[in-house]
Amino acid sequence: MKLFAHFFNPIADRHRFKIRWQTFFPIFLIVGAFLVINGLTLLEFPRIHSDELWLLGTAEAFMHEGTFKVTEPFFDLYPRVIHPFRWLYLLMESGVISILGNTAFAMRFLSLLAASAALIAFYKTALTRFSNTSGGHLIASVLTIVLALNVQWLYASRFGRQDMIILMLVLIGFFSLSRPNGKAWFPALLVCLGIGVHPNSFLIAAVFFAVMGIQVLSGKRPLRSLVTFFALVASGAALYLIIGYRWNPHLLSEYFSYGASLGIEIQATSRLTGFFWFWYKLYYRIGGTYDLFDIRTELTVFTAALAVSVCLLTVYFLRRQNHSEIDLSALQMDTAAFIALLAGLLIIGRYNQTSVVFLFPFGLLLTASALQSLFKLTGRFLPSDMRAQIASAKWTYILCGLLVSLSLLGLRQDLQSYFDAQPYQRGYAETLAALHEIIPADAIQLSNINVIEGFDPYAFYDIRNLALLEENGLSLSEYIEARGIEYIVLHDEMGYMEQTSPRWDFIYGTLDFMPALHAFIDERTTLVAAIDDPTYGMRIAKYVGTYPWETRIYRVLPDESKNE
Repeated sequence: MKLFAHFFNPIADRHRFKIRWQTFFPIFLIVGAFLVINGLTLLEFPRIHSDELWLLGTAEAFMHEGTFKVTEPFFDLYPRVIHPFRWLYLLMESGVISILGNTAFAMRFLSLLAASAALIAFYKTALTRFSNTSGGHLIASVLTIVLALNVQWLYASRFGRQDMIILMLVLIGFFSLSRPNGKAWFPALLVCLGIGVHPNSFLIAAVFFAVMGIQVLSGKRPLRSLVTFFALVASGAALYLIIGYRWNPHLLSEYFSYGASLGIEIQATSRLTGFFWFWYKLYYRIGGTYDLFDIRTELTVFTAALAVSVCLLTVYFLRRQNHSEIDLSALQMDTAAFIALLAGLLIIGRYNQTSVVFLFPFGLLLTASALQSLFKLTGRFLPSDMRAQIASAKWTYILCGLLVSLSLLGLRQDLQSYFDAQPYQRGYAETLAALHEIIPADAIQLSNINVIEGFDPYAFYDIRNLALLEENGLSLSEYIEARGIEYIVLHDEMGYMEQTSPRWDFIYGTLDFMPALHAFIDERTTLVAAIDDPTYGMRIAKYVGTYPWETRIYRVLPDESKNE
């Protein structure tokens, strides 16, 4: 009877159900609203970026060739490297494409799904921070809403790149490490999976290693756990390198060479200088083709939270005997994770402006933990009635309501500023419809990959190849004739960049080929159409939609000299 009562205890069952309902209902409601609202407006913000179409074309090539050794077919001169560092991303993306089609929407939907899973992991992590606090579920829910309403988070969630998948993995692993008796093999597995999404998954390893190291030093995790994690990650990395060298004997030399072309610095002084300018440009919104938002408030708050956390932890460890009853393990973890992310960005040296999103969930957790720890350490000096009043439910509700209201107002202002800065606008679907009305889907064309959707990636050559003509001993006419190019699609941005060269040469490479391209267009093509393209005829972010830019379509004529 006791055994029967253990399994069928109505009171215990109701209690467990109530706890689960309080735990899961808020996050399901938040994530459900996040998915629906963003899914219905996925192509409206931000504008489609060529990075997304770049990955779309690569995924199409993978599905066509059925091998992970695939490279981008639209880059035949632009350097590419055969490597195993995106097999998982190709599998995930091909799965979504097979359901939703070869579209930018499919690329973005995968990021949106990853962002939703990341929000769940963030919520669960926040719950571990406030589980013993009055209104802990409410605080965790509000922190999650604040993150979901952040414009930088929304930008990454609706951007078809690998960033959000990596962030999902690191937040899942961070949550697992926040729980008692978290196993070492699980974060190691996430790191190895992350390497199959993008090599920047070193950031994941840096965060996990730092957090586990802090746990070892504070006696909350045995040293063998950290050793196991390191051994598993090292074994996984070695396996990737073995596979990579079997596919490509020049893997590392080609990869480092390609990284140098992207601006990845090797020298320590250059990395430090680049690190400073990375944050300077983010703060003052100085960029190239990526949309930059006003995140000065967040950066200031996160910096202050980091400074407060370091001071609190220093005081805590210097006078530990006076604070033995206070547990600051959450603050230690959040501080270690935040610093590890900064160190990881510095060590990698690839200062891509989209990577700033990695700091936002950890900065938010760090800020919340810093405030909570500050109250723990200083609350004893306050009168008991004041301490009780501050911790009361009323003030919790007021503060949470204020945070959500400010987040909504901030997002509204950010989006309004974004669209107000683009008085001339044209949707991506309209641009594609105009191009497809003129150019057959299987026609061979020289164009920009930001309009590759719906065209055959094996009959598409990107404009970036032209910067490498001289290096490959080719003239422009030889390149076009050898590939049987039938159409040339030219955005107005090319003319603007040529006029202001070399300021924007980092986007497409040196523009020395432009005079030859103009000559070829004058002598060997006929203008088919000039379409209004204020959004996609210019990729420099601060000029997008600021002028009625155009995209011109030329049809290549036969070379009459060969018929003489």
